[in-house]
Amino acid sequence: MPWLKDRALQDENYFVRQAAVIEIAKNWKEDPDTLPLLKERALQDESEYVRLAAVKAIIRNSQEDQELFEFLVNIALHDPFQREHYFQDNPRQTALEALLKNFGDNPKTLEILNQVALNDSDEKLRKFVQEKFRETGL
Repeated sequence: MPWLKDRALQDENYFVRQAAVIEIAKNWKEDPDTLPLLKERALQDESEYVRLAAVKAIIRNSQEDQELFEFLVNIALHDPFQREHYFQDNPRQTALEALLKNFGDNPKTLEILNQVALNDSDEKLRKFVQEKFRETGL
């Protein structure tokens, strides 16, 4: 764990940081240092691939509670993702999917989805949310 933690935080290669995050989340779920490390990587890593891996791990390993809700809201609204290629996965989309799935009845979820559908700088993300509105009738 100490070596993987160091790789997750310090390695220059984002593939290595991403792999370290995935392995830590998979093999040290119960370690008290894991969730803070994942949150830090989700919020601070320069690579969207590392941030996305951390967000997915947090969603998989967390309880559906207010802390998870607030974390997902923060990612959905503030992740610095800038699309360079159409195929890239946006961490904000992953957070929005989890909000819709786990907290769809929360009024703030609908408010955030509306905000993204109308104003997000990522056209692909706006279209994703607009499609979700059509599918679900929100």
